[in-house]
Amino acid sequence: MPYVHLKKINKNLLDPLLAPAMRYLYLLGLRPLHLTLLGLVSGVLGVALLYAKPLHSLPLLLFYLVCDTLDGVMARSTQTQTPLGQYLDYNVDRLIAVLFLLNYYHHTRELLLPATGLLVLGIIWLKE
Repeated sequence: MPYVHLKKINKNLLDPLLAPAMRYLYLLGLRPLHLTLLGLVSGVLGVALLYAKPLHSLPLLLFYLVCDTLDGVMARSTQTQTPLGQYLDYNVDRLIAVLFLLNYYHHTRELLLPATGLLVLGIIWLKE
């Protein structure tokens, strides 16, 4: 499964580079859950603005992706991984994907991409 290989590359390349900064931010009081929740808010806002204000949407979606990457790096580098954090991280990603597909359908009325995307997400959810 390509996603599994991408996760391994992410851990092998990004964790050593970003771990010192993540440990420092952890000492300042930032927690992986904070990054997950910031990512959730920015992802939802980014998807909501995608068609109305695409230039406003882009930084929000990029911030979501950064938070989504850094929450895992911080949790691993500070040994603070929790079942709640893993559950939220996983489901926030799926929620943003579903919102994107529904927003796409709402603005284009094209059904093929959203239906296919939702089907694939459903299959992934059932497999895991």
